Amino acid sequence: MSTRSTKPLHQVRLLPLAACLAIAFSNPASAKNPNANRTFDRFDERGAGWFGDALPELRSLRHAGSASKTLAPTGNTIGVNNCNDAGAGSLRAAVASAHSGDTVDLSKLRCATITLTSGAITTALDDLTIVGPGKNNVAIDGNLSDRVLLHSGTGTLSLSNVTLTHGQATTVSAFNAPGHVSGGCLNSAGSIGLNHAALIACDASSATESAYGGGAHAQGYATLVSSQVAGNTVHAPRHAIGAGILADYGITVRGSLITGNAATATGTAALEAGASVDASMGGLGTLYDLDISDSVIRGNTVSASSALADQVVVANEAGVMAFGTLTLVRSTISDNAGQAINTGSSAGVYVYAYAVGGGARAASFFVSDSTISGNSTSAIASNSQGVGVEGSSGAGARTFTLDGTVSFTNSTISGNTSSRSASAYYAYGYAYGGGVFGNGVALTLNNSTVAFNSAEQGSGVYQYRSADISVNSTIIGDNSSSVGGPEFGTAYAETVAGANNLIMSVNANVSLPLDTLSTDPLLAPLGSNGGPTFTHALMPHSPAIDAGNNVATLVFDQRGPGHPRLVGARPDIGAYEFKH
Repeated sequence: MSTRSTKPLHQVRLLPLAACLAIAFSNPASAKNPNANRTFDRFDERGAGWFGDALPELRSLRHAGSASKTLAPTGNTIGVNNCNDAGAGSLRAAVASAHSGDTVDLSKLRCATITLTSGAITTALDDLTIVGPGKNNVAIDGNLSDRVLLHSGTGTLSLSNVTLTHGQATTVSAFNAPGHVSGGCLNSAGSIGLNHAALIACDASSATESAYGGGAHAQGYATLVSSQVAGNTVHAPRHAIGAGILADYGITVRGSLITGNAATATGTAALEAGASVDASMGGLGTLYDLDISDSVIRGNTVSASSALADQVVVANEAGVMAFGTLTLVRSTISDNAGQAINTGSSAGVYVYAYAVGGGARAASFFVSDSTISGNSTSAIASNSQGVGVEGSSGAGARTFTLDGTVSFTNSTISGNTSSRSASAYYAYGYAYGGGVFGNGVALTLNNSTVAFNSAEQGSGVYQYRSADISVNSTIIGDNSSSVGGPEFGTAYAETVAGANNLIMSVNANVSLPLDTLSTDPLLAPLGSNGGPTFTHALMPHSPAIDAGNNVATLVFDQRGPGHPRLVGARPDIGAYEFKH
C-alpha cells in the first residue's frame, strides 16, 4: 500500500544544490573575479531581434539599452578572407596572429559557414573580439568533433553577428579538473559577450563525472544582447549543470531568447554510494547575480534519474538560476520543466528524488512587468520495496536562503505545477508552492496576479519559514490542489501586511488584512492583451475592478505604455487594469 505523509516540510530531508558544485571543476586561480576592477561600455541594441519570427513574444520587446560587460575593441582589425579551416586568410590564422584588444573581422566573407576540421580554435589572449557581417550571421561549425572556441585568457572574448554551432566538448580542458568537462561550443577562463550572436546545438558531456555549460561556460561574466541560446545540451552521470550558459560571476541578458536547452544527469553504478545525481540550470546559471530584461526563457529542461536506491536524484532550476539576485523586467519565463526520477528499489534504504525551481531559483527576486507561466517540477521515487521520499517545490519561482528578498510587482505567475507521484510502498514528502515558494525570505507582492498554479499545499504561494509578508492589490486565486490544500499557505503563523487584495483561500497559519476579498476574480485565460508579456485580463463584472490600490506608485499596468495603472475610480486588483 502507498501512504502520503503529513510531515511538515522542515522534517523532510532537503538537498539543495551546493554552490560549490559549479566551481568544483575550476582552477583555484579563477576564484577571484577577473572583472572586478574593469569598467564597461554599452552595447548598441539597434536592430535587435535578428532571429526574426523565432518567438512571437520577441517581436514586441523594447530594447532600451543595457550595461554591457564586453569591452569595446581598442586594438587592430584583422580580416578573414575565406571559410577554410586553417591556412592563410582563415579565421584560425587570424586569431593566432591577433594581440589582446584586437578585432577579427568576418564581415567580408562571401560564405555562410566556417566548418572546423582540425579541432577548436584556441586563444590565450585576454581580450579579443570576433565580428561577423551586420545582416546575416556567419556560422562557425564545430563539426561535432570538438569545441568551437577555447579561450584561456582572463579578459573578455566578444562575439558579434556570429553563430557558434555543433560544438562537442567531451575532453577536459587545461583549466578543468579531471573528469569535469565544460563549454560545449565556447569555454572561457575569463568572460564572454554575445551581441547579435547565437549558441546553437552545442553539447558538453562527461562519461565519468560532471559536465558544465552545454552552450558556453565562462569562469568570469557573460553578457547577452539580442542573442539566442537554443538547443544546447549537457550530459553527465553526476552533475549536468548549465545546458545553455553557465557563467560563474554573473550574467546580463537584454532582448534575447533562451530556449530548448536540456541538462540530463543519469546515475551509474560507478558512482559512490550516497552520490548526488543532479541536473541543474537548464537555461542560464550563475554563482552571482542574473539580470534579465526584454527576454524570453522558454522550453528548457532538467532531467535527473537513477535506477540505484543509494543515489539521491535532484532536478534543479529548469529555466534560470542565480545564487545571488535575479532581476527580471518585461520578460517571460515559461514552459520550463524539471523532473527527478529514482526507480531504485530496496527495503533497507530511503530512496530520494527532488525537483526544485522549475522556472527560476535565486537567493533574491526583483520581478516587474513579467510573466512566469507553465513551468513544472516533478519528483518520483518509486521504491516498490520500501520508503520513497519525494520533494517538489517552487514550479514558478523558488528561493533557497534565509536572508534574501522576494519582490513581484506588476507581474503574472500562472499555470505552474509542482507535483510528486507518491508511488513507493511508503511515500513521504511534499509538493509545495506551485507558483512561488519562499524559503523564509521577506516576500512582497504588489499589483500582481497569481493564478491557475497547482501543488499540494500553497498552490499559489507557500512560505516555508517565518518571514515578513506584504501583499498589496494582488490576486491569488483559481489555483488548485490535488489534496485540497490552500492557495496561500505558510508553515508557521504569519500576519500578512497590506491591503486591497483578492485571495481565495489560505491555511490556518495565515492572518490576512481585514479588507481581503475571497471571491472568484473572474479571470480570462492567459493571453496576449497588449504589451510584451502575457496577462490574465479581468472579465466584465470582476470583483477586482476598481477594488485595488497603487501604493507602489505605478504609472502603467504590467503591459506598459498605453495601459495606465489607474482607469476608473481606483486601480484594479492584479497585474491587469480593466478598460471600462
